[in-house]
Amino acid sequence: MSSNECTAHIQKPDITPYINTGPEFLTPEQKRRRELYIRVCDITIASSALFLLSPLMAAIATGIAIESKLTQQEDAPILHTKPSRTKGSRIFTMYKFRSMRPKEGHSALDLFSQPPDKNQDRVTRIGGFLRRYSLDELPQLWNVIKGEMSLVGPRTEDPDEMNFITDSFLRDNIASLRFGRRPGLTGHQQIDPMVGRKNGTVDEHAMVDIQHPNPPTLREYFGVLLKTIPAVIRGTGAW
Repeated sequence: MSSNECTAHIQKPDITPYINTGPEFLTPEQKRRRELYIRVCDITIASSALFLLSPLMAAIATGIAIESKLTQQEDAPILHTKPSRTKGSRIFTMYKFRSMRPKEGHSALDLFSQPPDKNQDRVTRIGGFLRRYSLDELPQLWNVIKGEMSLVGPRTEDPDEMNFITDSFLRDNIASLRFGRRPGLTGHQQIDPMVGRKNGTVDEHAMVDIQHPNPPTLREYFGVLLKTIPAVIRGTGAW
C-alpha cells in the first residue's frame, strides 16, 4: 500500500460524533429548536416563581420603603435599574431591589475597577441580607418573562463592562457569546466554587462563561438551576 493510500485510509473514518458539539456545530434548525425549548421553560418557571414569590417581593419592597423613611431617604427608589445588553447587543433595563444608598457621580469605574468591599459602607441593612441570598435579583424574573433575560445564561453585561476586560482573546469571545444569547439570572459563573456569584474580576467571569456551550441543553439548563439553590442558601460568593 502506498503512502497516499495509507493516508487516505487513516483519514476516512468520520470523527464528527466525537467532536464537542457546542453551539458552533449546531445547524440553525437545531439551535432554534434548543432556544425554543429554553424559552418555554423560562416563561413557565419565571411566571410561576413570580406568582408564588409575590408576597415575599411585596414584603421586601415594604421593608426597603420603611428603611428609607427611617434613614431620611424617602426619595430613594425601591427598585434599582441599570442598562444592560441582551441578545443582539440590544440595550434593556434590568431591575433589582435597591440594596445600596444612592451616591452622586457613581460610575462604571466604581463597579469594575474596585473590589466589591469598597462599596460595603453604602449597603443598607436590608440590602446586605438581600444581597447575601440574591433576593435583590428577584425583580429580574420580569426581565425573563419579557424575553430580555433567561433563567440560565452568561453573566449580565453593563454596556461599559467590555472596556474593563484586559485580555483581547476573552474580550472577542465573550462579545460573540453575549451577542448571540440572553444574559442569565443564574449561570455557570454564579455557581462556580472559585468565582462565585459576585467575586472575581470581569476577566474571570468571562473565562467561566466562554467554557460552556451556548445555548445550553435542557439537562445543563436544569442542572445549573438545581446547583443554584444550595449556592444561594450558602451565600456562596455573595457580598
